[in-house]
Parts: sequence; C-alpha cells; structure tokens
Amino acid sequence: MKVLRLYAKGVSISDCARLAGVAYETARRYCREADVHGIEHARKVPSFRTWPIELKTEVGSRWLDGESASDLAREFKLPSASYPALFGRWLERQHMIDYEQRARAAGGRVVRAQKAGMGISQWGKWLAEVRQHIESAKQQATCDAKRQQLDALHVEILEKSCALREETDTWQAFLIRLVTTLKAHHRVSRLCRIVGLARSTYYWALKNACRIDADLELVQEAYAYAHGRYGYRRLTDLIRIGFGTHQGRCMNHKKVARLMRRVGLQGAQPKRKHYRSFAGTLACIPNRLQRRFSASKPGRCLVTDITQIKWGGTWYYLSPLTDLFNNEVVAWRLSTSPDSALVTGMVRDYSKTRNLRETIIHTDQGRQYFSEDYRKLLQTLGVRQSMSRKGNCLDNSPAEAFFARLKIELGLSTGTRAGQASLRRIITEYIHWSNTQRIVSRLHTSPLKYRQQYELAV
Repeated sequence: MKVLRLYAKGVSISDCARLAGVAYETARRYCREADVHGIEHARKVPSFRTWPIELKTEVGSRWLDGESASDLAREFKLPSASYPALFGRWLERQHMIDYEQRARAAGGRVVRAQKAGMGISQWGKWLAEVRQHIESAKQQATCDAKRQQLDALHVEILEKSCALREETDTWQAFLIRLVTTLKAHHRVSRLCRIVGLARSTYYWALKNACRIDADLELVQEAYAYAHGRYGYRRLTDLIRIGFGTHQGRCMNHKKVARLMRRVGLQGAQPKRKHYRSFAGTLACIPNRLQRRFSASKPGRCLVTDITQIKWGGTWYYLSPLTDLFNNEVVAWRLSTSPDSALVTGMVRDYSKTRNLRETIIHTDQGRQYFSEDYRKLLQTLGVRQSMSRKGNCLDNSPAEAFFARLKIELGLSTGTRAGQASLRRIITEYIHWSNTQRIVSRLHTSPLKYRQQYELAV
C-alpha cells in the first residue's frame, strides 16, 4: 500500500496521508499497525475467521483491566467494527455458557436473557465484573462451605438477572430490583458489592419509593382532570396552581415528564396536514399584526378564521373570535354554510358587549372576509381590518392553533351522533372550559383568571 511504502521511507504520517490521498486517521491507523506488526504484516488479514476462545479470553481480560479497545484491535488484527460491543458480546457469551453449565450441573432451569435497555458491551462487562467479585470473595473465604455458597450465589445472580432484564429499565433500576429479589437469603452489603451498586443508593431508592409513587399518582390525577389533553408543561402548571381537592405544590417540569414517560401518558398532539391555498389573486389588505400576537389591553387585537367539522355525515363550519390579550374566545358561531352571514353575525354578537372602535380584527384571505357585508360592518363599527399574506398560515397561527386543539382534544373526527344541536353543546362546553380552566402556557393560568387579575390591577 502506498501509505506503508511512504512510511517505510521515513515520511511523516500527515505527508503520507496527503501524498496517498487518504484521510489522516486512516493513514495513522495503518502506520500504527506497521509499528506493531511490521510493514510486511501490517494489513494482512488473519487466516482464521472464527476467533479462538483463548484470544477472546485474553482480549476480554485485558480490556477489563483498562487497556484501550483500539490498541487491542490493532494488536490482534480485529475487524474495524465497534470494538467495545464486540468485546462485550464475547464476554457475555463466555459467561452465559459458564452459567448454563453451572445451572445444568445443579439440576436447575436455564433462563435465557431478554433484550435489555442497555448496550451489549455494558452487559457483558458487568457479567465479567460480577465473576471477578465472586472469585475475589472465594479467595478470602475460610472454608469450602462458604465457597460453595458463593458459587450458588453466582448462579442465582446470573439466573435472576436474565429474568429481570427489561427494555424499559434503567441500569440502576435493574440493579435495585435484582438486589431486592435476592436479599431474602443474602446480605444486602454483599449483594451490593458484588453487583456494583452503592449501598446508600439502594437504601435511598427504597426510602423514596413511596414518595415517588405519591408523585406519580398526583400526575395521573392531574392528567385525568385535564381529560388527557395536557402535555408535561401545562400539567406542571396545573399541579402548581392546584386542581380539584389538591392544593398547589411545586414540582419540576422534568420530573413530570419523567413520570409521564414511565406510565405512558402523552398529551394530545396534532397531525401534520398538507396545506392547499387558493390559486387566484385577491385585493390587498395590510397585515397590521406582523405576527405580533399579543395585546396590552383586552379587546385591542382579535383573530378569527373558519374551520370545517364533519359530524354525523354533515359538514359544519365554526368561526370563533379570539382575543390576543389572553387567548379567550369572546364570540363564536356555528353554521352549515361558510358564507358571509357566519362571520358578520359573529362580529355583531361581540359588538353588543364591547365598543370595537380602533380594534384590529385579523383574518386570512378567505372570500368571506372580502364580502361587501363584512367590510361595511367593520367600517360602521370603526374596526381596522388586517389580513395574512397569501398562502401563509403562520400569519394567523393563534386561530389555527385553537382549531388544532379543539379537534384533537375533543376527537371531533370520531363523532358518531348526528345533529347540529349535539355538536353545538359539545363546542359550548369546550369553549367554556378553555376560557375558564385551560392553562395557557405563556400566562401560566386560564384566560378568565388572567383577565380578572388585569381588571383588579387596573
């Protein structure tokens, strides 16, 4: 090979890589093999394809003693795979064969290892370390009876560890469950020393098990109180505020997320949809919000849009009006036709409760918002009209986000009961819950409570 020929002439490794046109790491690996085996034997593949058991034993023991995996691979000309995983498989296979021989000799049942939630190299290395601890204890034993007890303990550890391995377990949780299973017949201090677990860690886990179970129960109750709609962020806010008969308490959001993962809880999440826009050109109305979705006072900036809902084989159209001050739905209408009467009726309903002069109402470029009736109504009320750019749903993201939450958290696509009355009742209950109880992430409270706090402060 060109790299080795240049290296034999005294050329530096970096120059060898540059002249041969290979990566520096590749050239350095070749040159190091040449230093160990000589130039003529550096890249020759060994004649055997099955590695001898003596080689596996020597490599595994030296790797456990702290030698570098890459140095061992160069010395024994092992394939350029994942060396720790390769050595771990060798160690695991060797110790599992030893375990099966011991179990069959004792007349016991052989338990095969299940898939673990950890790397195969760590599992094989742990098996070797357990064996080392057992052998060290046997050397310190004063009689044959104690040595036989240690051999029996070794077989029991191997058998129980194979049966207790689970994919969802962390390594520490696996060791704690293993020690708990074996402590009925053996001292905890000896078990912790053999399996490599600190005794203080084991007792800490036992002491805090009840507290962790209580926290898990609280998270599950909060999740049920929110009808399974909250993720870990809003669930954390709900626990801090308090719900039902539970008073507010401080809990870290990472702990809530960890407990939710443990029992498989997950908040409602939207599905990705392909966006399709109108291909024509419409009149230009300025985008007054420019994605500044906030307001200093109630009723200053409002957003609205129309969504379709299939219920009982019929399409219905919902148009809500949302206040950007606190994300409160201040007015809404439901109809079987997405015409201008739907949006004008919604604006008239809200104008009966508040003066809309100098208020901004932002929409997308739907044809209803270009109708003559709608634009005349806004001019009469003194409302400043604002529109998103064409084909850009992010310019009206608060309205789109409300539709996503509504459909996901209510599961409207699976509605089986027919009739506009039942759909209207469901939407009425959801909007009331959303305004009075649902926690808004940026406010850390519900829209109604936030508005009440503002009015008290003013």
